[in-house]
Amino acid sequence: MNDHQTARDSSRDGFVVRDELPADLPILEEELLWLTDLLATLLSPGPKESPDND
Repeated sequence: MNDHQTARDSSRDGFVVRDELPADLPILEEELLWLTDLLATLLSPGPKESPDND
């Protein structure tokens, strides 16, 4: 099993793990976490709106 496959298998919910990102990619840890959370929200099933929104 190669390193790329290992990294892919270790990803959570199909998201790319940090090990797969290029080393020279100018992104902060906080930005990566924010983007991961945003993608999780967008890709999660079901509406995320509060019941108060009509």
